[in-house]
Amino acid sequence: MLCALPCSFSQDVSSDVISTSGGSIVLEDFVMSWTIGENIIDFSQISPDVTTSSESLSGTIKMNNGILIKVYPVVTTGPITIDIESEDSVELNAGLFNMKGSLLKIKKLNSDKEDMELDHLADGMYMLRIADNELKDMKIVKIIKQ
Repeated sequence: MLCALPCSFSQDVSSDVISTSGGSIVLEDFVMSWTIGENIIDFSQISPDVTTSSESLSGTIKMNNGILIKVYPVVTTGPITIDIESEDSVELNAGLFNMKGSLLKIKKLNSDKEDMELDHLADGMYMLRIADNELKDMKIVKIIKQ
């Protein structure tokens, strides 16, 4: 038991854990507890501006420079459409990631309206990252393919 004492440590379970399991051992003045958890995948910056509506099934985000972007439908069986509302000409990139964080597709957004095909992808959840060329301003929209 003395051997286990120097090797033991405690772990604080915070809000970034999906599920936990663990236990504890109590012997007189000695308490050892452990927790095993599965962390949530961090996708850089999940924007609080991302909104979804069950009526319109669209995601709307506002970039830091004031550009308004609408992504729809966020629940889809086919392609998604990305609308850019800006007074000036902008160059943005849209990257589609799976839930493991692997980049699946990238598309340059040069016009006011772009479509992105998702036919080749399996059903599931994906993250669409829209960012400027320097990756200083980026927002994420959750896409569900059915």
